[in-house]
Amino acid sequence: MPPVLRALPYFEHRTTITFGGRTVDVVPFQIALWVSLARLGETAPAPNARRFPVVLDTGFSGTFAITPAQMRDWAGIEWSSLLLEPGPELLYQNVPVPHRRANLWVYPNQYGWRDAIDPILPPYRLELSRGIAVFGNGECVGVTATRTLTGPRVPLLGLRALSDNPVALQLDPPNRHVWLDGT
Repeated sequence: MPPVLRALPYFEHRTTITFGGRTVDVVPFQIALWVSLARLGETAPAPNARRFPVVLDTGFSGTFAITPAQMRDWAGIEWSSLLLEPGPELLYQNVPVPHRRANLWVYPNQYGWRDAIDPILPPYRLELSRGIAVFGNGECVGVTATRTLTGPRVPLLGLRALSDNPVALQLDPPNRHVWLDGT
């Protein structure tokens, strides 16, 4: 299995990540990693793909959650430019949230470092069977009620995204490291 995340650290204290002229807080025990959005059919990251941090949230039952502003400002993609995912919309806070068709590229870290991308290992594509959930966070991204949904402070990568792909996730809590291997 090719390595994706190798001894990716998470911390018991608040940290920050700086990227693209902005800084975001990472609260204690959050697992932060680097991704870029991928349009369906991409076999390699687009040359202009922007990497941005996400939180791996094993308690989030979706695949991926992001706000329209994060898509524009962090990923450089308008949510409306992605095709609507067919099928039933999933409910969050009793509101149907539209899912857009996209995949993710996960960027391998340098061994033992969170914010250093390995320049040799290729990114790993996670295929998102249900697409990405776009929370309105003040904008209407489907039914009017989506405007009222508060999106995540940092985009969330859910356990469903890993479960739908041939990957192996390992946590090493005593050392606060995460490992992810793909096939």
